[in-house]
Amino acid sequence: MEFNMILGAWVSVFFTLAIFSLLYKDSFIFKLAENIYIGVSLGYVGSIALYQALKPLVWHKLFDSEGSKSIKGSEQIIIVLACIGGLLLFARFIPTLQWLSRWTMAFLIGYTAGIVIPSAIDSFLLAQVSKTIAPISFSQESISSGATFQQLLILVGVISVLLYFFFSSEQKGVLIGTSKIALVLIIIYLGGLYGATVMGRLSLLYGRISDLVTFSGSSYFYASFVLLVLFILFFFITSSKKQPEQHE
Repeated sequence: MEFNMILGAWVSVFFTLAIFSLLYKDSFIFKLAENIYIGVSLGYVGSIALYQALKPLVWHKLFDSEGSKSIKGSEQIIIVLACIGGLLLFARFIPTLQWLSRWTMAFLIGYTAGIVIPSAIDSFLLAQVSKTIAPISFSQESISSGATFQQLLILVGVISVLLYFFFSSEQKGVLIGTSKIALVLIIIYLGGLYGATVMGRLSLLYGRISDLVTFSGSSYFYASFVLLVLFILFFFITSSKKQPEQHE
């Protein structure tokens, strides 16, 4: 096996065990792994922004002879204004010029809201309304395929949940029955959402454990076992040194 693969396995096991060491206690190893992880992540994001955004979209189009000829003058003005707006964000580090960054933040928030709000209304509100008011089909094919039951469930669920959050009148009579149905549907939804979140986290944990088992073989020079023993010795030595100090 290549040396790069073996080195990568040892590095992967080290950082995995270093992060897992927080389950025992906060230590220098965990802080080291945390800082390296954050630094590498920021460096990766910075390189992506440099080589996939700034270089092709700004440098080539403004200063490269071939790129500058392919765009119009109005597009170059827009690029220059975007660069100025990005630089104004760094004005927050200058106390006397902090107000300049608000212009860029206001534009970003307004632009993002203008994009997100219509799409959210279309995907959440209008799609739900269209499914609710869709005509219910009682044909043999719809009943056998379960489409009729699905349409009825959507209709009953939407109406019961809306009545559950209708606080203008007291929950009595028919509203009690619809409130119970709504409560069951809400619990099912939240349970499914929580279960999906937990399953996603467990899949990440399974991936790390699978790597630890894989890298514990002889082809990787028993990386998992060796580093695990070293971690145990490290915590044993550091804890034994602190005990005499506490007695003193």
